[in-house]
Amino acid sequence: MKKVYSALMFLLILSCSPKQEKIAEIEIDINPNAAEGFIGSEDILDTVGCALIPLADTEKPIVRVTKLQVQNSKYYILDENTHCLHVFGHDGKALFSIDRQGKAGNEYLHLTDFHATKENIYLLDFLSKKILVCDSLGKFQKKIDIGEYWANGLSVIGKDLYLINDDSKPQDGAFHFFQIDEDGKCINKLLPFELQAGFGSDKDYASFGNGEFLYCQAPINTVYQVTQDGCKPILDINFGSRALPEDYYTLNLRELLRKGYAKNYVLGIDKIFANDNYIFLKYRYGENNYWIIYDRGAQKVKKHCRGFGPENMYQMGLSDFTVQDGWVYEISPAYDFIQHQKYYTPKPPLEPRYEKELQEVAQRVTEMSNPVLIRYKLK
Repeated sequence: MKKVYSALMFLLILSCSPKQEKIAEIEIDINPNAAEGFIGSEDILDTVGCALIPLADTEKPIVRVTKLQVQNSKYYILDENTHCLHVFGHDGKALFSIDRQGKAGNEYLHLTDFHATKENIYLLDFLSKKILVCDSLGKFQKKIDIGEYWANGLSVIGKDLYLINDDSKPQDGAFHFFQIDEDGKCINKLLPFELQAGFGSDKDYASFGNGEFLYCQAPINTVYQVTQDGCKPILDINFGSRALPEDYYTLNLRELLRKGYAKNYVLGIDKIFANDNYIFLKYRYGENNYWIIYDRGAQKVKKHCRGFGPENMYQMGLSDFTVQDGWVYEISPAYDFIQHQKYYTPKPPLEPRYEKELQEVAQRVTEMSNPVLIRYKLK
């Protein structure tokens, strides 16, 4: 089995990139006694530009944020529970919402993903296998039929759309990426696969506005970089003896849990975020979540820990954060934010500025309000 898998991975790497390039490989020691715990993050976060941004209430309240993107000084927030895309100004003011659930050609059954550019907003309907294209103000423009493909995610580079396929085999072949134009015509198919994982990542790709996106799907712990020139592996993470054995790759998550494998092995990378300087990778081992921050310039791990807490700022730990360009955003439900402000005990004491901001925002929102966006600048 191992020889077959190794041969397959070699072919995948060749098919993903026309040029063979050296892959940075990192070995992770995940011994709980050796890993860092919940640490401060002042060496990667700057106090300049950090802010609390309460998001104004919308007609449909935000229940569960599944994606945040920042574009044109606007915040685009997808709530997959209500199938709405909400757009806010840089100050948190509600600009408009896209709520098109239905069966018509200009509607979606399940708003799975989106990507906003300067000109357009692309909405992925996983169930109807189509993409709705809206202008920058949310007005419907056209529909792109993607019935020949299968897409769990969506990214846009230039004028090309990239359909991200985790583990399905559509009629056009088993490829992780289908590069299409705005008419739905296939331009390229990238990263073929044969082995199907029985489970997927929570957030398996990182898309940002520099002409690339990164992809890493459990249980194969290789990070791929996708650009208009193709895709290539850039980072391979080796969990050593705690990596999930290849013989278990085809088991689904229920079987892995039932047999206890989820307690003994790392099932793979759960989330990936990135910008020009860092790659953030989250994985689970045993009962704990761990984060890896990989420095892209130095090509080494900068931090490997259980979590982050900006101690000299708002002291609200980074747990469900996202990375966009040069910023880190934590989305805190209003109820959690109010409880934190009401009961937390600062250690060390907060500077007056941060304490004042926390109090003012806590007084502005109610437990039923939309979330508060907490913004930090990456160094």
